[in-house]
Amino acid sequence: MAVSSGVIAMGETDITLIHMISGNKGAPAATIIETLSHIAVRTGIQFGWSRRTKELAKSYMVEMPDMAKPRNIDPHEKAFMPTMDDADKLDLQAIGRGTFRPAECDVFGYVLPTAIIGRVSNSAQHLKTAWPDLDFASDDGMSGALVEACARHKHRPKAGDLYEMRSGLRSVSTHVRELCHWILDPVSGKCWTSFVGVGCRFNLKTRKLVKVEGETLALLKSGVIQGLKP
Repeated sequence: MAVSSGVIAMGETDITLIHMISGNKGAPAATIIETLSHIAVRTGIQFGWSRRTKELAKSYMVEMPDMAKPRNIDPHEKAFMPTMDDADKLDLQAIGRGTFRPAECDVFGYVLPTAIIGRVSNSAQHLKTAWPDLDFASDDGMSGALVEACARHKHRPKAGDLYEMRSGLRSVSTHVRELCHWILDPVSGKCWTSFVGVGCRFNLKTRKLVKVEGETLALLKSGVIQGLKP
């Protein structure tokens, strides 16, 4: 595996990076686009980039390649700050609960984004409305696969903080289904992270997407929750 990175855009206190991941024989395997804020680690307050940093960034500027552009998710969708009350009003299913551990944190004590995404990965299969056609414990060779995702980190949990994952189905088509997860603090009710994942039914033997139609598609559509925002 090899990763090539560049700068797509740079603001006064933020930067957008692209990472192109190549696998076997240099074939593209995945792309990651991340927008970061320049902050003081201990306070979380944003502050401007130095002149030197801005100058250095110019030599790494690149255009976003077509293969890295979003296909199903709008990364510029209007920001929303969900709460536990919002999850209750929409009757979102609780698919995961737990406590963040010290091993999941960086040197400053904040939970790493990769740890939060890992919790989503471990729990997504439990959203009943999203996978009525799959038995993840079966050995029939059918499973789900994540093809696109967008995580929005809204607050920064630390070791010992609790979370509850409340989830729902946003939309479906013959090819994909879009899930939305709110990782919430059950104590304060605020949102740690929201996550939108576009998944599909996937044949593990042929390594190909499997379309859904007819009664299965109708069943999936009946589970869609209107007004579910990331």
